[in-house]
Amino acid sequence: GKSPQVCLDQLTRFQSQLRSDYDKFTSHANERFFSKECRVDEQFDLKTKSQVMLLFNLDLDNKLANGSRGIVEGFVETSEYRDLVKAVLDMRDKNKNGDKERDSN
Repeated sequence: GKSPQVCLDQLTRFQSQLRSDYDKFTSHANERFFSKECRVDEQFDLKTKSQVMLLFNLDLDNKLANGSRGIVEGFVETSEYRDLVKAVLDMRDKNKNGDKERDSN
């Protein structure tokens, strides 16, 4: 297992990255999509079964690109979202480390 300090350091880095990503997305959205040229207000209500569309490339590796459409199936609590993001980042790190190990063999 990892030491408590290593876990704390990883959690701190994760929180910092999450804040940074949120700030970047918020800034980007405010500059590009909530200006006079956009038909969407800065705040709006989403409901289950609402149709949504990405207005910028979010994650091209996972095919979340500008124009991708979807339907809201539900909502999760912030803590559940954090757990999901952490699991995805851990999986990516594990996959990257696995690639490095295969490359070195």
